[in-house]
Amino acid sequence: MPTLLRLLIAVPPLVLALVGAVVLAAADAPDAALAGGALALALLITPPLLAGVVVSYHAWTGEARRRLRAAVAVAASVQLLALAGWIVVLVVVPPARPGGVAIGLLALAAGPGAVVLGRAARRREPPLEGRGSRADLLGKVRTARRRRGVGAAIGCGVGVVVLAVGVVLDGGGTILPWAAVVPLLTCVGANLGSATSTLAIGRAARALLGDDWSSSRRIGRALAGRPEHLSDDEADRAARYACVAPAWLRLQATTQVLNALLPLALLGATLDVGGGDDPSWFIVGVLAVAAAGAIAAAVLLLVQSRRVRRYAAAHPAPAD
Repeated sequence: MPTLLRLLIAVPPLVLALVGAVVLAAADAPDAALAGGALALALLITPPLLAGVVVSYHAWTGEARRRLRAAVAVAASVQLLALAGWIVVLVVVPPARPGGVAIGLLALAAGPGAVVLGRAARRREPPLEGRGSRADLLGKVRTARRRRGVGAAIGCGVGVVVLAVGVVLDGGGTILPWAAVVPLLTCVGANLGSATSTLAIGRAARALLGDDWSSSRRIGRALAGRPEHLSDDEADRAARYACVAPAWLRLQATTQVLNALLPLALLGATLDVGGGDDPSWFIVGVLAVAAAGAIAAAVLLLVQSRRVRRYAAAHPAPAD
């Protein structure tokens, strides 16, 4: 049940973003309006996603509850600013107004709805037993890697079939757009495969770090090399987690590398070589920003992995 509730947190905002993009495209919005609409939609859906997920994963007590209220207030403010930008886009693109107004209202409702679903998922979460096992976390990371390999193989196979069919139907035309489908579906399959283990890995990590947000935050700061006073229990949890966290961080970094390849493959799949109907500067810009963001995330994760390894070397962990 908690897994289903967390899916319900994520799916509606993403669907709203997709429908919003379709509404603008169907209204034949100019590139500038598309760019503004894409930014507004991203800022509209991000606060509900973050609020729901954060509320569902940690115990928010004491000082952490005050910080949570402040974070929710900031998220709501960002969403209101994004709604103002969305309204400006609808003023510029009149044909998109009917669907756009509905999307804006639903996006506003998604924030409180995500918090409610997050609290419901939290209440139904089975209590964490014991102090967690490093072997359990590593085992789930290995499972995610195996599933990623299976997903990549399936995606690649489907891509090869699409390539063969596309070339035949195209009558011997350019092969580049069809060939780009192979890495595109390979990356999608790999990420979908590893994503099936994400919730299990997160639960195993929380079992090691503990369920309290304030404590997890202090441990995270210590692992990042920042000065932080840890209790004996927190120091023990930090040392045990630091032994296995690099494996999870590398898995996440690999996911971001695949995310960086996705826009490039998608761009190749949309090229019309020699046809004069190539993607607009807006599409190219969005894909370039997405690829750059994913690469930056991968680099940050690898840097964090190095810091955690240094912490593990300086703080030997007791046996499980």
